[in-house]
Order: sequence, then C-alpha cells, then structure tokens
Amino acid sequence: MHIRGKSPPACRTGRYLNMGLFVLLFVLLCDTANSATLKKILFSEKGNKLRLVLYTDVPVKYGIKKGNSFATLTLPGTKIAPAVKSRIKSSILDSLTISSKNNDCVVAASFKYLTSCNVFALKGPNRIVADYARLSKMSLPTFASPIIVSPEVEKIATSSSAEKFKILIYLTSFVPYRISTAEGGIIMELPDTISALKSRKIDTRDKLIPKVAIDVVGNSVLISASQNYPSFYQIYKAENPSCLVIEFDKTSKSTIAAKEIRPGLSYVKFVKGTEQGPGIVNALIIDQSSLEVFPYMSKKKEEAPNFFSAIGSVFTFWMPKEETRYIKDRVSNMVKDAKAIAGVNGTFFGKAGEPLGVLMINSELVSYSIYDRTALIIDGKKDCYIDNFALYGESSIEGIKVQVAGINEKRQAGETIAYTPRFGKETSEDGPGIILSVIGDEVKNISRTRGWIPPDGYAISLDPSYYEALKDKIRIGTRVHTSLKLIPLSGLSNIDIKHVIGGGPRLMKAGQIYISKNSERFQSDIAKSRAARTAVGITKDGLLAFATVDKCQKGPDREKSVGVTLEELAQIMKELGCVDAMNLDGGSSSTMVLSSEVINSPSGGSEKAVSNGILIR
Repeated sequence: MHIRGKSPPACRTGRYLNMGLFVLLFVLLCDTANSATLKKILFSEKGNKLRLVLYTDVPVKYGIKKGNSFATLTLPGTKIAPAVKSRIKSSILDSLTISSKNNDCVVAASFKYLTSCNVFALKGPNRIVADYARLSKMSLPTFASPIIVSPEVEKIATSSSAEKFKILIYLTSFVPYRISTAEGGIIMELPDTISALKSRKIDTRDKLIPKVAIDVVGNSVLISASQNYPSFYQIYKAENPSCLVIEFDKTSKSTIAAKEIRPGLSYVKFVKGTEQGPGIVNALIIDQSSLEVFPYMSKKKEEAPNFFSAIGSVFTFWMPKEETRYIKDRVSNMVKDAKAIAGVNGTFFGKAGEPLGVLMINSELVSYSIYDRTALIIDGKKDCYIDNFALYGESSIEGIKVQVAGINEKRQAGETIAYTPRFGKETSEDGPGIILSVIGDEVKNISRTRGWIPPDGYAISLDPSYYEALKDKIRIGTRVHTSLKLIPLSGLSNIDIKHVIGGGPRLMKAGQIYISKNSERFQSDIAKSRAARTAVGITKDGLLAFATVDKCQKGPDREKSVGVTLEELAQIMKELGCVDAMNLDGGSSSTMVLSSEVINSPSGGSEKAVSNGILIR
C-alpha cells in the first residue's frame, strides 16, 4: 500500500544511503581538484643568476612575499613528491629550501646579497619559474649581535653629466633600504636610521631630476627625487668613501604605448631622455609584405563654379594670373585622399611647395636634389634601400648631345633643365634661352622664354649659348630624345626603382651611426639645431620604421618634448632596430597620421600643410 505524501521506511533508508554516498563522492572529487603535486625541480646557476623551475602535475596558483633579505614562494594545496630535493646549494643565495607547511609547498630563499626575485607560471608542461639575480656585491648585514649605534646619514651630494644623474648618500654603515615610486619620482626609505642633516630640499637645476629632498620621519630617513620624465635607474654601493648611489640614466627610453594596429603595422610611443629633457617619440613599423609604402603629392582640387567666382572672373580675366604649380596640403588629407591608413611628411620643399629633394613616384621623376643627398628607394618588389644618388641626364638633338642638369626647377645661367607636366604649363628660366616643347620625341613648339610644357610630353630649356650649335637643326619636327637616370652611388644595380623620396642627412649606415650632414652641405638649422624631426629607417629584417619626435611645451592635450639633435635622432632609430636610417623634413612639418588622426604634437600647434608625404596603404 502506498499513501500519498509518505514513503515506506525502506525507501527512506535507501534514499539517505544514496545521499551519503553522493556527499562522500563530492568531497573526494573536491579534494582531488584542489590538490597538486610538485613532481620535480630543475635549477641552473650561471654567474649572478639562478633559475628554479618547479614542475607540477596540474596548474597551480602561487603567492610571493619579498623583502630586502628574503623571498618566500608559496604553492597552495601542493604536495611534494618524495624524490624532490628539499635544499639547494647556491653561491648567490644564503640558502634555498623547499618544504611543506599546512598542505602548501613553500620555497624559501634567504639572500646573502642584494638580490631580485621574479616569478611566473607556464603551461605545457605545468611549471612555476623563479629567477633570482644578484644586484650587488655588497653583503647584507647580519644582526647576530645587537646594534648599538644606529646608522647615520652624514651628507648627500648630487652630480650631473650629459648621460647620468647621481644621488650620493654617505652613511656610517650600510642600511637595508626600501624603494617606492610616487607620481613623478621615487622615494628611498632608510629604516632605523638617523640623519646629521635636517630636512631640506636641493634644487639641482637638472633637466631630469630637478629636486632632491631629505626628510626624517619617525625612525626613518626618506630620500626623494622628483623626475621630469620616466628614466631607468639603478642603486649600488660605492667605496672610498662609502656611500649608496642612486644613478639615473638620462638617455634611457620609457615605453608609453605599443600595439599592433593590424597585420604588418605596429605602433609604439615612448619617452627618450636627452641632455635637455624628454623627447616624445611616435613610431610606425611596417612590413611591406602586407602593406604598401609610397610617396604622395597633393593634387589640385577642381572647385565647382559659383556665382561669386563667375563675377570675379568678369573683372579679372584680363589680368595676368600666376600659375599654381604645386599644391600644399595636410598629411591627414593626403591619407584620406589616397585611402591610406597612415602617413608621415616627406622631403623638404620650397615656399611654393616645390620639392627640394629627389622625388620619384611610380617611376616618374618629379624632382632632383642638390649635392646628391640621401634618399629612400623602394623597388618594384617592395625591397627598400637608403642611398645617395647622382643624376645622369642627356638630350640628343639631331645628333648633338646636351647634358641635362636637373628637372622641374628654375633654370640658372649655363644650365639645361627638363620640365614635365608636374611642374605646370610653362617653364621657368633665369633669362632668355631656347625652349623646346616635345611630344613623342618630336619638337612641337620653340620659344625663347616661358616655354609650353605639353600635358602629354615635356620641355627642354637650354642656355642661349647653345644657339650657334643648334640654330640650323632646331625647327618644328626636329627629333629630340631625352634620357634621365638616377644612379645609386653605392653601386646598387639591376633594381627596378619604383619610388624614391629624398631627405638627408643620413643617420645610420650598415648598423652604425653615420651622420653625413657636412658632406651633404646642410645648413645649421638642420645640422646643429634641436628640433622636431621625422626620420625613416630600415631594420635588419627589411621592415620600414618611421619616427617623429615632437618639440613643444606641455599643454592640455600634449606632453612636453624638447626635440632632438641629429645625433639623438640616430640613436632613436638604432633603438628601433634600424641598420640604415635617414632624416626627412622636420620642424613644424613633422607630422604622423594614423587612422585619420594626427598622433604626434606638431610644433606649430596644429598640423601644417606640406608639399608631399609618405603614405602606408
């Protein structure tokens, strides 16, 4: 018989038994899940470094406690296999023991010297790695006997050079110290120490460490140093006389941001220390197997006519109008127009926007540099080179050969210059000459000055001294053949040159800093000044690196940056991994655009219109 709502006694007993078995099984499973075993250890010691590797059967979380004289690593819920050694001998540690405490595995290290301890976990296999590194040859004090006299700070001194800043703390005996970082500086605490100096501040007038202070708080002495920008520092003991030294590296770099934007494009921002203060560096690293790098010139935008322009044309049609040959525009607009993802400013340019460095775009020579200055070459396979160029130019006019000195620049006395449609509709001469307008190797027009540049041809402007030699040969229909070649001075050959963009001077050559500012005849505003800069370099793996360094005062949306010299710029490119590098146009032109945003701080306060840029697409 079964009564609804009640179970027979036998059924209730079976149900309780099943529930008990379930609880026991759950406890056993939980205990298994929360337990681990230290199966084996491996350790290696080399010089002043010791690595300890702890192998476990399952992943284990760890805890670490560190002090000046010890480091204790705890593996909770971890048993120690019988074959595991419990004590390890080391020349850099006072002792290193492995023991079990409250079902936890405890690795205790006692330091004989100032020593660092870095711990991290790895999988496949599961293991905990502990790296110990001796930081100083100075032995830590032992306190077997009572300390009768407290250590005393006798004096503090500072010293500054172009590369280092030092704080020297003179003590009667060594004190185990503690270091803490604060906003814009560090604090060294010397516990159980007295000071012969009263609390005071030292105005150092140094660009990195402007102030050093000493304060007595309770039984401790605090030494604080304010920093204008992040910098690497180290602490060591000096002898004769005995003192603790905090040494700051004024030229070190501190990374602010580093990320991969997309495959083939990485971005990094860091602070580079200089003798005059911080330099804010933005850099792009490009792999051309995924992306394309190319020079770009702004194109004239045709505006639709409106009422006001029509009225203006009525009154100005009779007035001579100066032709706009080159268009200056912002790099951000160039990036947008070319549907690119990033870009920087390019070579130097004149007031009218004319390029002042060698420039070739898609195998079309646009301009040529003076003094055979350095340029970046990109060939048809996207391989990159940095080299100097010479221009070989020649025109053959009915068998008479004439040397061409340049392209798309104002002809000076005694020269022959070639003009392409990039220059505009008319040539530019310094006095009368012989101007031949050529289409398809055939003269279509002859003039003495301001010659016509055919949109589907070119023009040759010759010095008038050629008149006697050519007067019987020059006529409409005369055959003219002109050849312009860029010759790499390093002997590069058999390369299909696609793009060339000039600049200079060179910053690095074959892995070494090599600054050619004198041989390339740069003026002091570029060669010697501290300025905002743009540079391009090639890494040993063939990647391209672009960098800008700002020169600006601290503002609401920007950090202070003092700019760099060419020597400091070369060091930055070396730290970016470049083996060859060159300077580009700089100053207020220095601009870096990423994803339609200007990511550096232009020295003029806003983005400047420039003649040309180098884009990434």
